[in-house]
Amino acid sequence: AEKKLDELARPLDELCKQQEQLNEKMDQNSPENSKQNSEQQKKLSEEMKKIEQEMKQLAEQMKKDQIQGEQKAQELKKEMEEEQLSEQMEQNSQSMQMCQNQSAKKQGKKQQKKMSEMAQKMQDMRQQMQQDQDMETMMEMEKARDKMLDLSMRQEQLWQESQEMDPNSPQMR
Repeated sequence: AEKKLDELARPLDELCKQQEQLNEKMDQNSPENSKQNSEQQKKLSEEMKKIEQEMKQLAEQMKKDQIQGEQKAQELKKEMEEEQLSEQMEQNSQSMQMCQNQSAKKQGKKQQKKMSEMAQKMQDMRQQMQQDQDMETMMEMEKARDKMLDLSMRQEQLWQESQEMDPNSPQMR
């Protein structure tokens, strides 16, 4: 799950950067390049839709497997469903095509901000899962250490008892 979160956060970060670049182009959006900008926005929308679908699958898998952090994954999945960023980006593509530059730039910035927040939440979830895993590993190591100490003490006790016994005793054989 950690790896998958990382695999989702990276493309979301990249998508955010591409949205920012596209937002900057809105100042020079003209009828000549509006189609190209609109198509680029549409591609970003499709990429966002893929990320939303993958997040939905990950949240469901985490819930099914009862993986720590599944509650936050469910919350992020719900937020993505409510925000409908891919649909908003699709609508923004139409604004670009109609050269509604200020509206397209404003919406693009809003979408970029949301993507950035979601990517950060994914990174936070991944880090929390890593910390939880580290804590679990440490607890397992402490249990193993305690068992080794117990075994060592029992061995020491047996050795002392054997020193006190007669070498010809039936217990020594």
